[in-house]
Amino acid sequence: MGCDIHGVFQRSSGAAWEDIESNYEQDRHYQLFAVLAGVRNGHGFAGVPTGAVITPISDPRGIPSDFVLKIWMGDHSHSWLSGEEMVAWWEFAPVVCKTGILERATYEQWDGKSRPAEYCGGASGPRIKVINDNVVEKDETPDWTHIRCHWESSLRKELDYFFDEVARLANKHGRIRFVFGFDS
Repeated sequence: MGCDIHGVFQRSSGAAWEDIESNYEQDRHYQLFAVLAGVRNGHGFAGVPTGAVITPISDPRGIPSDFVLKIWMGDHSHSWLSGEEMVAWWEFAPVVCKTGILERATYEQWDGKSRPAEYCGGASGPRIKVINDNVVEKDETPDWTHIRCHWESSLRKELDYFFDEVARLANKHGRIRFVFGFDS
């Protein structure tokens, strides 16, 4: 079961807020959800670890009192962020530790630093043996099939598709906000 975002960008027109079109496609991206409101922060479905917990731009604030509901905004963690808040966070976006499970063949080709080409949050089955990336477990379990690894990820690079759009909208419209919620 996944978690999706539902949201709308708006611009201030003085006394009211107006919806504006954006190029943000609202794809499922748990790291972005964690940054925006702490949703799926450090874990995925069923508590699968995905990496370090980060401090979100803001904890969920609820739907703004002046927001006119035109679309379904999900069923939890409703919030909003100003363009200024989002751009300010992006300027100093951290590098974080991520984690995932790699198949043995992928691990053996991986450089050990960059984001692996393929990984998942969990693997199980009668022929699957998952170990942690350390010498002891590798030595004690020579027939391992999958391995949990860690790597660093620059959130500035990983999330630039979203924050570039925020900056573009702010430059075009002035005072903006993103109102959103999640379903799961």
